[in-house]
Amino acid sequence: KISYAGSSNPSTGAPGASVMFTTSKSASEVAAYYNSQLVDEGWTIESTANMGSSSVVSAKKGERTVGLYIIESEGMTSVTIGVQNE
Repeated sequence: KISYAGSSNPSTGAPGASVMFTTSKSASEVAAYYNSQLVDEGWTIESTANMGSSSVVSAKKGERTVGLYIIESEGMTSVTIGVQNE
């Protein structure tokens, strides 16, 4: 559990948390890793979109949803992961 008590997603107002980081791995490698890890942890992948140097993954587990936004640019990949309760 990484969210702070009473925190919420600023876009939706729903309880949740987000994290951002960069990596030298490609967007496709990051998307494949998270697709595998989410399924292994009991999440259901609801949608994926691969658009060349970027990917979007959406998954659900119970009342929680997660969105991954993965963008590759100039040899680095930026990843934003947002989790929220419905």
